[in-house]
Amino acid sequence: MTDRRRGGALTVARLLIGVTVVLTVGWTSSTTLQMISSADELTQDQHVLHSTATSDLLLQSAGNWAVERGMTNAALAASDPVSPARLAQINERRKAADTALDEALRRIENGPEFPSRAKDVSEVKAGFEGARRLRDRVDEVLSQPESDRDADVVQAWAPAMTALIM
Repeated sequence: MTDRRRGGALTVARLLIGVTVVLTVGWTSSTTLQMISSADELTQDQHVLHSTATSDLLLQSAGNWAVERGMTNAALAASDPVSPARLAQINERRKAADTALDEALRRIENGPEFPSRAKDVSEVKAGFEGARRLRDRVDEVLSQPESDRDADVVQAWAPAMTALIM
């Protein structure tokens, strides 16, 4: 009779070990799934932070371009050549806008892929290059009195910069 009890005790012990193993495997599996889910959420959160930072840079660029557009437009409408102080202010806004755009484009090009990324970046770069060329022409006419300024350049300024901002 003692052999049977011992055999029964071994069966209960084995059953307890089996249940413990099953519970441990279940807990481990559940924890692993939660870690994977948390990693996915972290990746999504990082994409949101990346997108937000990039959007902030684009907004900084657009805001500075808007100020540059207004200051330059006012200088183009003035009868006298632009003052060195005003030109320095315009250049300061240009630099801030251009730096923010360059960083935003770098982040977009190196960030998560999206369907129209290459096309969008290419269009923005083309528009920006056009604005840079126009800026060079604007800088030339800003050094002249209003009567000597090329009217085509003066008239092109605001619409071109507005298109770049939009």
